[in-house]
Amino acid sequence: MKRKTHLAAELSWTEFEEHMGHDDVIIIPVGMLEEHGRHNPLGTDTFIAGYCAALIGERSGALAAPVFPYGYGPEGKKFPGQVSLSPQLLRKILYAYGASYAKHGARRFLFVNGHGGNAGILRMLAGDLWHDYHALCASTEWWQLVPQIKPELPCNDHGGFYETSCMLAIKPDLVDMSRAQDPVPDTILSENIRAGYTVTYKGEPFFAAVDDYRLGRAGNLGAPPRGANEGIGADVLEAYIDYNAGLIGELRKIDLKTR
Repeated sequence: MKRKTHLAAELSWTEFEEHMGHDDVIIIPVGMLEEHGRHNPLGTDTFIAGYCAALIGERSGALAAPVFPYGYGPEGKKFPGQVSLSPQLLRKILYAYGASYAKHGARRFLFVNGHGGNAGILRMLAGDLWHDYHALCASTEWWQLVPQIKPELPCNDHGGFYETSCMLAIKPDLVDMSRAQDPVPDTILSENIRAGYTVTYKGEPFFAAVDDYRLGRAGNLGAPPRGANEGIGADVLEAYIDYNAGLIGELRKIDLKTR
């Protein structure tokens, strides 16, 4: 007997059609292929996004699409193995991805974003799919969301303590803690502007496009990876997955015909 699955790729086309007939939600995880320190795999963002999307689908009853493994990340381009699409190309690809599902009934999208560089593009994509298909799009990011739910988990790193902990929780065989290095110190750009995990003026973050010198030779930023552990990672991921499963429930309540 075929097991019940919430992974779109494991369904036949008739099963997909049947599911869309009673539930118009689709979860699309988006990742990246880039450095995350010497100790983490290049696919860290992709692995985390795909893992979370699958469990959000299982918990909410929504279908989870396969993870898209590439994103936009011009910083870090000096590191071998990094793949960055142009923002224009990524927007077109993700639009085609979403439109393919919208043509067959999907009207509520949850983009599970695993990489910060994708955030602005996903916001533009939400407008594209709404105007062309009247499809409602939401997107969330674990490192932004979890600190708001659980302030004791600040998640302020790239390949550091929290992201490494997440990888230890889902793919420990791909993490080599013996190769982990502390991040480079914050770079002083002016008397009151520092560039580290974020760019800050008088201690408060603001957006500025800066070069990849912040990554040094190690490739990780923010909280040092030493001490990372599976338990912390599991707590971070559980908080994120639970929130998104609840979010899908609320998205289903929206009457799109009146919007």
